Amino acid sequence: VSIDDSLLEDKESLQILLISAINDVLAMVAQNRSSMANDVLGGFGGMKL
Repeated sequence: VSIDDSLLEDKESLQILLISAINDVLAMVAQNRSSMANDVLGGFGGMKL
């Protein structure tokens, strides 16, 4: 991770950027997890229990 030196002067902007980046990663993880679950469980849709 690299942080531009100009961002270090504005703590609030840096905090907003970091929170935004973390939220983006969490959203990608959730989407990936959902996609993987659908891939794994997709074949069970026709089963009758």
